[in-house]
Amino acid sequence: TNTNITKMGKLYTYIGTYTKVMPHVPGAKGKGIHVMTYDTDSGSLAPVKVGGEDYVVDGGDNPTWLTIHPSRHLLFSADETDIYEDKSGAIFSFSIDPSSGALKLINKVPSKGLHPCHLAVDPSGKYLLCANYSSGSVSSFAINEDGSLSDAICVSQQSGSGPNKERQEGPHAHCVVFGPSSSSSTTTTTTKGDHNYLFVCDLGTDSVDQYVFNSSNGSFMPNSHAGAVKVPPGSGPRHISFHPSHCEAFVINELSSTISSFHYDPEKGTLKPADPQAVKTLPPSFSEHSSTAEIEVSSDGKFLYGSNRGHESLSIFKVNDANSKNIIEQVEHVHINGKTPRHFLFSPDNKFIIVANQDSDNIVVFKVDKATGLLSEIQNTPSFTPVCVAFLTL
Repeated sequence: TNTNITKMGKLYTYIGTYTKVMPHVPGAKGKGIHVMTYDTDSGSLAPVKVGGEDYVVDGGDNPTWLTIHPSRHLLFSADETDIYEDKSGAIFSFSIDPSSGALKLINKVPSKGLHPCHLAVDPSGKYLLCANYSSGSVSSFAINEDGSLSDAICVSQQSGSGPNKERQEGPHAHCVVFGPSSSSSTTTTTTKGDHNYLFVCDLGTDSVDQYVFNSSNGSFMPNSHAGAVKVPPGSGPRHISFHPSHCEAFVINELSSTISSFHYDPEKGTLKPADPQAVKTLPPSFSEHSSTAEIEVSSDGKFLYGSNRGHESLSIFKVNDANSKNIIEQVEHVHINGKTPRHFLFSPDNKFIIVANQDSDNIVVFKVDKATGLLSEIQNTPSFTPVCVAFLTL
């Protein structure tokens, strides 16, 4: 534990960015992985300075997704490009100095797919999983003793398409998430001996693919109980979030701006639609273009949040009992005072939500009212094309 920082009530925080212009990011101006401190009392962020300049680390062209190892001082970043070996993207592994927050590159490896966009450490802490968006593939890597990543161990190529010819011409794996082990906690994940359950949202095929992951060798295969579960055609599932105490999961659909609810069987590692009607994240009166991005359930399981890019808001939903007619119901929309909220997450103490606004170059911090789920802005700080936030809590 970093006693110096925790005594000060601060945590090191890492911001992923786009540094290269892409069709969906015409104004990219990030410098790399930006390092900040988070004040646990006030919720405010401040850049770490080195020689009077903001401390930024080279993470390749587009370090757009960051994952910190849950029990080691390691940060992994996905370089969302196609410029490496075999037109692949790459994954970088960094060691973290807990006393200064400094990152030191250990190694980088091809992601074995185009434009990697999401990473997850498996429950054993021995493997890293990667979703490659443009190629629609999922790959696994061993995390070695020195923190370096192995070459890809297992690669699964998704297949299929959807009705949206512009966005669903083929598979597009958008996230990799391990399922929780029981209805009592998400701090552990489903384990059957050396096996865990893995879920992949595929925006291109309107499916959530369900895998069994083998933590003894890093391989994975389709779940024999159910290979995939579908959302309504043209929805474009992007991310999934599991309820902390109920056997429920929620998928946010990028193209239709909806949320699909599922019952989760932790014994079989499978999802089953809980509500045949996906719930809209936008107000009925809004008719302009918008797409969703991130989804999170509060730690007490009472509220669900989703981000809208276009409406420029967070949608807040109340989570009802699993037996209720409507599992989630709209509470409020909160404007994020920025543009394109690609990512947000709760602070480690769950008192604040931090929103990364890609196209307005700012990060906004909101205080969470745990009784109502409502948000109140407490800070709006400049940042360069921020698209991911990760906290060092070790």
